[in-house]
Amino acid sequence: MLYVLAYPKFQPRDLAAVEQFRSAFEPQRARMVRAHVTLVFGVTSIDEVSLAEVTLFAARAVKCFNICFSKRQTVFDPLDRLHRVFLLPSVGHDVVASIYQMLHRGVLSSQKRFETGFEPHMTIATTDDVARAEAATTKAEEIKLPIWGTIDELTVVKRNGDHLKVVSRASLAG
Repeated sequence: MLYVLAYPKFQPRDLAAVEQFRSAFEPQRARMVRAHVTLVFGVTSIDEVSLAEVTLFAARAVKCFNICFSKRQTVFDPLDRLHRVFLLPSVGHDVVASIYQMLHRGVLSSQKRFETGFEPHMTIATTDDVARAEAATTKAEEIKLPIWGTIDELTVVKRNGDHLKVVSRASLAG
């Protein structure tokens, strides 16, 4: 499966807080991939080269931008029956949403994951257990918000089991 990820560059103290939380509440994912915003979710309908080209086109249309995660949200996804805790951006929200839309035009138009629209987010906890989701929601209150970062590139990765391989990186314009 192929994904497009954006890795925010955070201050070391903020990155440590987010990664420590993820290690506790989604340890398998935390070992596989560092904190990120997912822009294309597990597609198989496009090859690596084509997705890299689509991603490069989108990256050239967007300038590097600041992102500020200022809210938390806990959601239940009825499709995969998982509870997730998200950090939601206030600053950078519209840019992330715009990149998502650009990536899902053309060949990926049928791959939009969210019927009601994409809500930019960074997942920091994932579980199928209600009690664990409640614990994660409570513990997430200890993460000091806002957390500021910068996004300056998009990364195409291929997932094989519990491993990610970088397929390509596309720097954002300017």
